[in-house]
Amino acid sequence: VTDELIDRFGDPPASVNGLVQIALLRNRASALGIREIKQQGDKLLLCRDGFDMKRIAALIAAMRGRVMVNAGTKPYVSVKVPAEQEPLSVLEETLGILGGESETPERKNFQTAQTSQKE
Repeated sequence: VTDELIDRFGDPPASVNGLVQIALLRNRASALGIREIKQQGDKLLLCRDGFDMKRIAALIAAMRGRVMVNAGTKPYVSVKVPAEQEPLSVLEETLGILGGESETPERKNFQTAQTSQKE
């Protein structure tokens, strides 16, 4: 989609790139059975009828202290978005973990370096 936009209109503005990224993430979430994603303050809420507890355990381990699971009538996972991160990057990381994608050491080192530079 982005290539087609560039061919026809030149480099798209950041807002268009954001919309494309959101569409891709929503598609990825849908493939994982997540039917609703919303942001409340500094938290992302991912709603699904049920969750694979092995994946939730991996998410909790990867995002130490930032994940809460609500198994009530409307089950959801809440992930806190740190002040130094964008919600879309946190959502992408969350969906990767829930999808069973493991992070490579190179990616972890890159993210750590980015966080250190912002401080």
